[in-house]
Amino acid sequence: KMGTRRETNPPETITKLDLNCSGRIDAQFVEPDDASKPYLLAIDSKGTGHFDIVMIDNGRKGWFDIALYDTVGDGKAHLVGYFKKDEDKPYKFAPYKESGS
Repeated sequence: KMGTRRETNPPETITKLDLNCSGRIDAQFVEPDDASKPYLLAIDSKGTGHFDIVMIDNGRKGWFDIALYDTVGDGKAHLVGYFKKDEDKPYKFAPYKESGS
């Protein structure tokens, strides 16, 4: 854990993490105050300083339902991974399509 900060708009707690013990923040866990909003874990998996994976725990169950992957480094999701309960790797992937497209 590298620190925690509070945001007010929207109200949430953000915990900064160093997942690979490099001394640099490479992930952040977002916990919205609104219990109807999902937990998010944003990860910089390539060490670029930009988050390229966003894992989503809908319903705040303690396990991730889906993850969105930026596969080309443009800051947009291109791939979605689907998780089974208590598994840390997706069981399937599909192209990501924005709502309404």
